[in-house]
Amino acid sequence: MSSAGGSDGSWQVVCPARVLKRLRQLHLRASQDGIGLPFVAALRTIYDRLRADPIRFGEPRYPLRVLHLFIYVGVVAPLVIEYGVHDERPLVFIKEVWLLSKPDG
Repeated sequence: MSSAGGSDGSWQVVCPARVLKRLRQLHLRASQDGIGLPFVAALRTIYDRLRADPIRFGEPRYPLRVLHLFIYVGVVAPLVIEYGVHDERPLVFIKEVWLLSKPDG
């Protein structure tokens, strides 16, 4: 598994159109629930951490050997992100995002 980013120490983060659409939907829901600003702050933190050191950011879950990826899950409340880190290149692929569930009460 790769442990260093690109020549400048940063990783390229790839976010598919379906994930961008999901992020917009989640932001709308978060805004309606009164957590729009924490949502944006969490998204910014996640992006910065993925660019800087995705391997240390999330919890390792499982490999996708054929794709040369290892899947991780990271949390910065109120967001959860599932992403893949390429074994040989400084690439991060965002797989899925969702909101943490609201506590009861």
